[in-house]
Amino acid sequence: SGEKSDYEKFITSLVIHDPKPFDKINQADTNTLISASVWRALMAERIREFDNEGLGILKLETVLNAYQELFGKSSNLEIKENIDNPIFLFNADEKMFHIKPYSTQNCFIPIVEDVVENNDLLVLKVGYISPSDPWRSLNDSRPNAPNPTKRMYYKLKKNIIEGKAYIVSLSENI
Repeated sequence: SGEKSDYEKFITSLVIHDPKPFDKINQADTNTLISASVWRALMAERIREFDNEGLGILKLETVLNAYQELFGKSSNLEIKENIDNPIFLFNADEKMFHIKPYSTQNCFIPIVEDVVENNDLLVLKVGYISPSDPWRSLNDSRPNAPNPTKRMYYKLKKNIIEGKAYIVSLSENI
């Protein structure tokens, strides 16, 4: 359905990092959350600025906005040190992310199998589709449906005012 497809797009930037389960955002791996936020920002807007090396540039503010979209407005992220990540370099003095060439071809992608709504909480049952799944191939003999390698449960909280949801936890079981 369209709703499931929207949720898949929303959580993709986190799923591609195959994060470990967490009960609260402050228990999650910070580097994973930063990388997911960079991807979210990249999925939402085209890079228009480049550095001397030809790497795309994202402003810290853009990534922080993406972080709050993913993990809620009350979640704060402070980045005060330089970071060298497979996806980006962060320069703390410039407050800029320099984006390295990177492909998600070797990453998991999500398929939302079920959505359970309970007041202001949503639980998404998410299948992780491996890069080697034949469903991801472009050939004519590909299967009609993917075969998830594993499943995770993403708990989202709905912001009643904005009508949008954000990720609050991730677990292996409901």
